[in-house]
Amino acid sequence: MSWYSQNHSFSISMRLLLVSLLPILTSIAQGSVLFGTTTNGTLAYNPDYTFIFIYSTPNPDNSWEEAGFGFTVPSAVDLNSLTVPLLDVRGPATLNVTFTLYSGSATSPVNMLESSTLTIHDLPSPTLYTFNFSGTTLLQPGQNYFLIGSVPMLSSNSEVDWFGASPDTPGNVFLNAESRGSLNGWNEFSNSESLAWQISATPIPEPSNLALAALGFLVIGAVLHRRA
Repeated sequence: MSWYSQNHSFSISMRLLLVSLLPILTSIAQGSVLFGTTTNGTLAYNPDYTFIFIYSTPNPDNSWEEAGFGFTVPSAVDLNSLTVPLLDVRGPATLNVTFTLYSGSATSPVNMLESSTLTIHDLPSPTLYTFNFSGTTLLQPGQNYFLIGSVPMLSSNSEVDWFGASPDTPGNVFLNAESRGSLNGWNEFSNSESLAWQISATPIPEPSNLALAALGFLVIGAVLHRRA
């Protein structure tokens, strides 16, 4: 075989190997992904539709309500952040809102994984708030997860409105409330509309993809070393 033929065959083989590695390398290098009621760009919501409210009332009821949604993930990811449209409608000029990530059954949150707290301000219209998480909590497919919003019990009444998705998106809402010392427990409501929410997460490469990529680079390295 001539020098040209050898080099031509080598070039084709290397190209085929690199092409076969490209999808694996792309999946490994993929940045953050968005999912929720808006999966591309800025979260869309209906500013005229208060879907649910989160509140605490110290007197005379000593009652509170926390609310959120359940979700699953199609593949393994690390949770980075949650964006939601909120409006502080009752209480102090600034109010701490906490979103807690749970795992659980199909019908209720069970295990608290982590939480994020943000101070929101008393503004005339709803605003998008992004709650940042550690980015190290692994979410696995096949597991039920929940993000639940709450406000602290203060000396005066506090309420935060959470706005609906735009356009209307089917979804579920989970509520947990206590009134006059009686805990109602978790209730699920599913309908053709839902809260507006958007999660940013980082995909975790499958171990098999990492192994194939490593093997491919070893092959390339061995071939180049042999030709040197």
